[in-house]
Amino acid sequence: MPTRGDKRSRRRAASATAAPSPAISTEPEKPPVPDGHVRFRCMTTKNDFDVPFADAEASRVQLKNGRYAYRMKCPWNGGSEEEPKELYAYKFCSKPKEATEEPVAA
Repeated sequence: MPTRGDKRSRRRAASATAAPSPAISTEPEKPPVPDGHVRFRCMTTKNDFDVPFADAEASRVQLKNGRYAYRMKCPWNGGSEEEPKELYAYKFCSKPKEATEEPVAA
């Protein structure tokens, strides 16, 4: 009677010899991000939009969990026509480089 360990080793050997299946993607390939821009993705509408880096850098905020992110208003509105809602997209970023202050001699 084969033991459980034998079955696992046979499965591993079978999966190691099997040809990898080709990656099938149903989403169209996205164009590259233009130089000097940051790509945001609206989580509500699942649409992407590009913003100049300088504008994104100015919108840096610190989240409640202590991480930093760029926060940009999406170029479209959500909700209904009677009650439109402003949508925002976030993209994590690094902590801002704070200016090094040298002690002032008194």
